[in-house]
Amino acid sequence: MNKHDSDILQLPFESGWQDLTQLLFFQILNDNDISTAGNKLRNIGKDIALRYPLPESENIQLLESHINRVLTLFKWGFVTISPAMSELLLVHCAWPHFTQSQDDAQWRVASAGVLEGLYEGWLTNQGGNAKMQVHRQPTDAKDVFIFRYAHNSSAE
Repeated sequence: MNKHDSDILQLPFESGWQDLTQLLFFQILNDNDISTAGNKLRNIGKDIALRYPLPESENIQLLESHINRVLTLFKWGFVTISPAMSELLLVHCAWPHFTQSQDDAQWRVASAGVLEGLYEGWLTNQGGNAKMQVHRQPTDAKDVFIFRYAHNSSAE
């Protein structure tokens, strides 16, 4: 078990900056087609990765620790990283939920898009392969995101 594991895998939505973030994310989703919106949200994540670079990580445990240190600054939960064949699986827990359930699906899509870009930016900056991408994987779990860092199958 990870030292961050607990019975509560969700952080509360905090008024103020999260309200502003939610409004900005929804504006991006509503004013663009899904592909353009996804690219814009991923680019936001990549910009955050550049603004908050990670120290060089010699192994997966250090990488995970460095990432979690930054995620803690934003109160964005934590990640566990597992190598699997020629890819990495990233399980992101305790991301902040939006309080109004009717908006949860959009909030989830937008949050995942930003996290995809953030993780991809960090992994690329750590020396990752530029042909590899981070993509959210389908899951029934509502309290976690599962991401896969692997070669983009459409580019092969």
